[in-house]
Amino acid sequence: MAIFPQHLEGQSTTRPPYFNGSNYGYWKANMKIFLTQDFQIWRAIQNGYTLPTKNLDEWAEQEQQASNYNAKAMNALICALSPEEFNRVANLTSAKEIPDILEVTHEGRSQVRESKMNHLFRQHELFQMEPNETITDMYTRFTNITNGLKVLEKQFSNKELVSKILRSLPKSWESRTAAIIEAKDLNRLSSEELIGSLTTHEMMFKTKEPQLEDKMEKGKGVALVCDAGKDEVEGENLENEIALMTMNFSKFLRRNMGNMNNRRAAPQGKKEEEFEDQPRYFKCKKVGHIRPECPLNNTTTSNERLM
Repeated sequence: MAIFPQHLEGQSTTRPPYFNGSNYGYWKANMKIFLTQDFQIWRAIQNGYTLPTKNLDEWAEQEQQASNYNAKAMNALICALSPEEFNRVANLTSAKEIPDILEVTHEGRSQVRESKMNHLFRQHELFQMEPNETITDMYTRFTNITNGLKVLEKQFSNKELVSKILRSLPKSWESRTAAIIEAKDLNRLSSEELIGSLTTHEMMFKTKEPQLEDKMEKGKGVALVCDAGKDEVEGENLENEIALMTMNFSKFLRRNMGNMNNRRAAPQGKKEEEFEDQPRYFKCKKVGHIRPECPLNNTTTSNERLM
């Protein structure tokens, strides 16, 4: 058979929140809300109670009411404590003394409280949204810090909280932050409304992210196809240029070979006048041959050798 603890928070509006010695600030805030349901009980804790020295039968009606509310306040406080915490306040007679003892035990005296406040205040000043952190998680961390400061009696205006949240957002949120500052009155905008707006924007952005990724992947595929087509076109252009160069070179060779053949000898059946554009050898004044092939040059050379 399962065994459940005798005191569980959130089970009843008539049962005080349970305190087992940990997270005193959280319990203190919840206990205050529970006790203020009855103004007279809360007043008894705030003002304290002194037991009259005269006999019970001699108490005035006002003294009886004060004793009654003090007892109710003590009952609510003691029922909220674990056995270990109860031992700290078991001998007290005033409801006001119970939270005072618990506060000194778990929060420390003024110096300790100030040290804790400075630590939390530094966390508050340096607070920034962490990478890959959601708006909800960020706001939970922020609330834990501000609630800890509120327990230590550090109060924030609504504008201070909203402004701090907006400043803690990363650069990717700059456009959204600027739009909120321009469109909203930060003095009237609650932190809950701000978080709701930011969460909605976050959800819309996450919805668009897969679509952007698909477009990017498609864009990469199109880019690859374009690159492949570009390479094919460039290859075809190079082949065309090579073919053109080869054709021009072939024409050049054919033209020069023809000129060389024309210089060697004039074809039979044609007159020399038809070759006026060909160079003439300066000695014989004939066309169709070059100096080494000239008969006159060979004869002169032979005679010169004989001499």
